[in-house]
Amino acid sequence: METGRARRSSEAVDAAEKLSTARVWCAHRLYKREKDQNAERVNVDGNLLIALSTSLPGIALEPTSLPFELVAERLRASKARVVVLLDVCHAGLADRAGIATNDDAVARLITNEGASMVVLAASKGNQISQETVTGRGGRFSVAFESILTTSRNTYDTDGNGAISISELFRGLKSKVARESAGQQTPWLSRNRLVGDIDLF
Repeated sequence: METGRARRSSEAVDAAEKLSTARVWCAHRLYKREKDQNAERVNVDGNLLIALSTSLPGIALEPTSLPFELVAERLRASKARVVVLLDVCHAGLADRAGIATNDDAVARLITNEGASMVVLAASKGNQISQETVTGRGGRFSVAFESILTTSRNTYDTDGNGAISISELFRGLKSKVARESAGQQTPWLSRNRLVGDIDLF
């Protein structure tokens, strides 16, 4: 099952050319398939499911969700560099046993093969990606928006008018960790991508 949004995203990644950069944002809940729900981490062969707005967790999750591997496969096959912003482990979930972490998703993307890729994850390990107290969204998302807009001059440390991978990561990590009192720490992982590039 591939939704319209997923199809448009995969078409955009497929159309991206070599030396360009495809940017992908994933802020959906990510679940483990039932066979993997008792595992602390999903094994390499295990499958993850992206919950959609029409998904029915606890009732009919698998037929109403998008397999994460479909997305990961498209990203790994890209000719372009790929930047993934990943925020999948959300607060406020009663049953965390079936919830996959950002680490589970990163393990499926970073394979030392395929596309050059950098993944910026909202939290590490079993940390929860927190919502802001103002209700404007997740801390990671709000920090990302601030770094690219109202606080851009602060985080564009080399003054070239663009936000690079390192500038974005430093900004996200310091802002989110500070505002969550160290309870949420963004992290970065790379696949066949060395050095720094301007992103935004």
